[in-house]
Amino acid sequence: MEPNLPGLKTVYESYFGARKKYMDKADVIALLTDQTELFVKEADAVQCYGMCKMTCVTETKGSDAVYGQLKFCEFLELIGRIAQLKYQATPEKPEYAQMTLAAKMENVLDVVLAVHAIKRIEPQITVVDESEPDSDY
Repeated sequence: MEPNLPGLKTVYESYFGARKKYMDKADVIALLTDQTELFVKEADAVQCYGMCKMTCVTETKGSDAVYGQLKFCEFLELIGRIAQLKYQATPEKPEYAQMTLAAKMENVLDVVLAVHAIKRIEPQITVVDESEPDSDY
């Protein structure tokens, strides 16, 4: 996700208002059900929203204001949760069982970033060989 953070930040910040500097549950539902072609049910969007939220330290004191705000790191987790839900293997779609979470997330990123005509950037994967030479030979 790292190469796509600027694009995701753009999508996230597009929900900000003059006095609102965060996404909330209504924004998440709108993004996942109306503004994208993910075809996620509203109940599933609400479940993913609830599962991506971090624990509030002050659960009992005025937490509604804080708990209603989706932080950027929670937005990133939301992408993963939607990917897992959207590409869950079913009898109709058994090929989803073979997909990795990374592949599922790439599909969701393609759709979410397209809301602002942003193309997903492929990560540069490098393999580092950290083996030590054996000096006993």
